Amino acid sequence: MSVSLQRFGWETERLGELLTLLASRSGLSSGGHLKNPPPSQHMVEVETAGLWIETASEWLDIEAQSSNTAYPEVLSMLRSAGPAVLRCMEDGRPVYLGLVKASRRGAVLLGQDGRSRRVAHEEVRRWLCSRCEGPMVKSVEATLDLAKVARRRRAKARSALMAQRLGALRLGGIWLLRPASGVEFRQQLNRNRVWGRLIALAVTHALQYALWILSWWAIGIAALAGRIDPGMVILWVLMVLSLVPFRMATTWLQASISIRAGATLKQRLLAGALRLRPEEIRHEGSGQLLARVLESEALESLALSGGFLVVLGAIELLMSLFVLASGAAGLLHAAALVGWLAIVWWFGRRYLEGRRDWTQERLGLTSSLVESMLGYRTRLAQDSSHRWHDFEDRQLEGYSQVSQGLDRRATVLGSFLTRGWVLLGVAALGPALFGGKASAAGVAIALGGVLLSYRSLAGFVSGLTQVYGASIAWRQTRDLFDAASRSQPLSEPDLVVARKHAEGRAVLEAQEIDYSYEGRAEPVVKKASLQIHRGDRILLQGPSGTGKSTLASLLAGIREPSSGLLLLRGLDQSSAGTRFWRQSVVLAPQFHENHILNESLAFNILMGRHWPPRQEHLDEAEEICRRLGLGDLLDRMPSGLFQMVGETGWQLSHGERSRIYIARTLMQEHDVTILDETFGGLDGESVLESAEVLLERASTVAVIGHG
Repeated sequence: MSVSLQRFGWETERLGELLTLLASRSGLSSGGHLKNPPPSQHMVEVETAGLWIETASEWLDIEAQSSNTAYPEVLSMLRSAGPAVLRCMEDGRPVYLGLVKASRRGAVLLGQDGRSRRVAHEEVRRWLCSRCEGPMVKSVEATLDLAKVARRRRAKARSALMAQRLGALRLGGIWLLRPASGVEFRQQLNRNRVWGRLIALAVTHALQYALWILSWWAIGIAALAGRIDPGMVILWVLMVLSLVPFRMATTWLQASISIRAGATLKQRLLAGALRLRPEEIRHEGSGQLLARVLESEALESLALSGGFLVVLGAIELLMSLFVLASGAAGLLHAAALVGWLAIVWWFGRRYLEGRRDWTQERLGLTSSLVESMLGYRTRLAQDSSHRWHDFEDRQLEGYSQVSQGLDRRATVLGSFLTRGWVLLGVAALGPALFGGKASAAGVAIALGGVLLSYRSLAGFVSGLTQVYGASIAWRQTRDLFDAASRSQPLSEPDLVVARKHAEGRAVLEAQEIDYSYEGRAEPVVKKASLQIHRGDRILLQGPSGTGKSTLASLLAGIREPSSGLLLLRGLDQSSAGTRFWRQSVVLAPQFHENHILNESLAFNILMGRHWPPRQEHLDEAEEICRRLGLGDLLDRMPSGLFQMVGETGWQLSHGERSRIYIARTLMQEHDVTILDETFGGLDGESVLESAEVLLERASTVAVIGHG
């Protein structure tokens, strides 16, 4: 190990200190202090250390995202990463690097003395890859000696050979740090440098627009003077050419802001969706959920595109006011524009009301359409053919009427109120023209101001309608946005890493727990008490509607009991924390609540384990699938585990889906495994095969079935 790495490598016992200092230096967190992990042989393993880092980061209100980087992409990753924690090896033991930020000149690392220093990217890459390159150094050097590669070309040839031999390898031990999804949204935007770029966009566009106005001012002076001054023409050409870099900068800033702000918004909405309680969406059908997804997409596109148009249009209108005030009509012209803008704003509010009604009709139509498509076989079999479309016809008629009203308001707002300003602007010149005091230059400036403000007003109104649409979409997605900021019980990092079963204590223990659904007086789970010890095999049977699935969700930590005591290794949910509970108990819900995502089969099986996958995880997943009777399916699939499945991919039977749900559950390696009627779609022989694999791989099992 080089002397420089000794300066930057942090021991495992100082990980808490490193994370605290790194979060503070990178601006992710200004408060909080982590204690260092206790000495433990388990922390030598990269997965265990990563689990500690990810859990400990939550106490600083940040997220540590594990990243598997392909060997050829390590250098490019280092040039764009930061803040991050990197795991290297020193004499067979792990040390950690604190990457504050990266730039073209090198990576800024935290030294053990707490000071930041810049190190070359290639040097950091060498430290990070030493554990995989080390075993191949002698072989590569021997190949270079045999080929008699010149010394000046040796380094490049060595890198090429390493890339060829290790090209398929993915490096772990990299954790990217970012603000937690629940922190204030302004802080997230600031972290992604959205506010600064938005200010830069406004300044750049204002300068560009000012140059454009000045260029026409220069050519206008020459035209009104009756002769072409070469100096003025040169000035005009220079101003026009100067517009090019400003235009390029404006376009680049708009694209950059859209990408960064859109990604931040999607990340927060996804975090909010994962924190919604089951009761908040259990009354919504697939059509309503699809409508909500569509509105979240509309929120992003309309808010960003409309926001740009409103901001840039407002800047242009403000500058147009100065042009109008400098013209023949003077302040009267500027006051007329301000009054007209007030009318536009008032009518825009009426447009907003109409669009709100139209959106409600559209979402209702979307929901009904999806629900009808899902149940079309039932309608064909049980409904009279002459009544198949009565409901849809009534909905379409109502939607058509609302759409016509919205179109009328949109026509007034987008056509009459924008073009009407031109008529008002020209009419406002009347007193100055008929008074005989207006000069030719003043009239030209006034007319130019009218045309400028008309162009700006058209963009402003277009953006305003989109912003109104975004505000309506916000009503549909606000609960997702707000849910991301909900606090969840935090787990102690040391507790999550230890995860050992206490001798003589039940893994799960329920003492007279009750649970009542909102709006129901009678609890669906009443005075339930049980104990689950390591190695138990439990079968829970009963008729439908007796609360078996609700009890399973309580044990898995998805719901919290209304009363009573529920303990995991002696700790309640607030003490154990959400992460610890979810890592200890896994639930495979009923068939209608479990889903195959439109992704690869590997992703659907490993989504609860690790992604991107490691080769050993893929091998383990394939072994489980074949033992569950999915071998023929894998052999038929052209891409094997990486075959796309789901609605638009490979179509799976009911039984195949059930076995994939079991494989997904087993790959999560939890301490307690709960299956809620998962065997219902399998025949007797498949049930025996699946049960054998389940009992072999899961230490503690609870199976729920019909009584």
